[in-house]
Amino acid sequence: FAELSAAISSASDGDSIYLDGAFSISSEIILDSNKSLFFYGSDSACIQFSSYSDTNGSLLVFNGTDNTKEFKFDNIIFKNAGGFGLHLKKTKKVEVNDCEFKNNGWNGTSLNTVVSEAITTILGYDSSQADLQSFYSSSNASDGGAIKIEESTQLLITGNTINNNLRGIRLQDCGINGAGFITRNQISENIDSGIYLGIGSLDGCQNITAINNFIAYNSNNGILVVGGINIKLSQNEINGNWNGGVCNFGSANLTLRDCGLYNNNRSTFNGIGLSGDAKASIHIGDSSNYYATNFVINEKRRFLMEVLDTQVHNTGLGSNDDKVGIFLDSSLGNIPLNNNNIIKTNCKAN
Repeated sequence: FAELSAAISSASDGDSIYLDGAFSISSEIILDSNKSLFFYGSDSACIQFSSYSDTNGSLLVFNGTDNTKEFKFDNIIFKNAGGFGLHLKKTKKVEVNDCEFKNNGWNGTSLNTVVSEAITTILGYDSSQADLQSFYSSSNASDGGAIKIEESTQLLITGNTINNNLRGIRLQDCGINGAGFITRNQISENIDSGIYLGIGSLDGCQNITAINNFIAYNSNNGILVVGGINIKLSQNEINGNWNGGVCNFGSANLTLRDCGLYNNNRSTFNGIGLSGDAKASIHIGDSSNYYATNFVINEKRRFLMEVLDTQVHNTGLGSNDDKVGIFLDSSLGNIPLNNNNIIKTNCKAN
């Protein structure tokens, strides 16, 4: 097929589609909610808008209804979406392996997430709030990113390169009655958090393990977890992010183990000019009294968070007044006093 949309339209439920070369699209492709599809690319395979525009939609979109369909994406480049490279909802299983995501939600210009404005003369982690907000309101960026997956039962996101996007990996309400692995990914120089495990109507992600990832120089948090339960973060290198290395807002049974956090919390703001939501390399807080209204009655809750065998070094001021390795928000004092609402720590910070 000369056009990707024609191949997708002709495919049957459960078919594989093999891509060779670059496929440019003019509008986002909506995947049929009645089909499971598996995409395999040659080394030159690319799905893209021909150039970035903040008015571009997403590249591939799936709106499932019953969590019965499966998708796999292998060895494909996703570029230039104004929305997301992949935006999938209500799936049984999603695999994203050895793919590259670049310039989705951001054209990659006018902001350097690694070094200061004083060095590059373009915006950096030391830029003013007004200048960062002006950048985000321009046509350089939009409200999109690399990967957004909602309400997927099973996930495997492995070996991908994700850089120069607005958002990195964003999961919402995934892993419920299933599980997910995020492993061996290089997630760097994105505007938003590298990995964001978010909360929707189902109270957040469950049973997600993020292991052996390199998460660096994102102009927000390295890993942000909001809500959810049974999240494991292990052996990740989390370096140079503008805000916190790991932020926990309202999650339970969250384990941070054997990770290295260096030079995080470098900026008062994030890349779009909002005040940073972290006051330390590791920030632990409640979220709208979330524990008291939900997790207190969750019989699977055994603790709030444990931080084990983790190195925390060279934390910046961020939005705090002091350089703090681990910060416990005062809102934690409002949760009920019991043996399940505890935080365990065994790490080295300086």
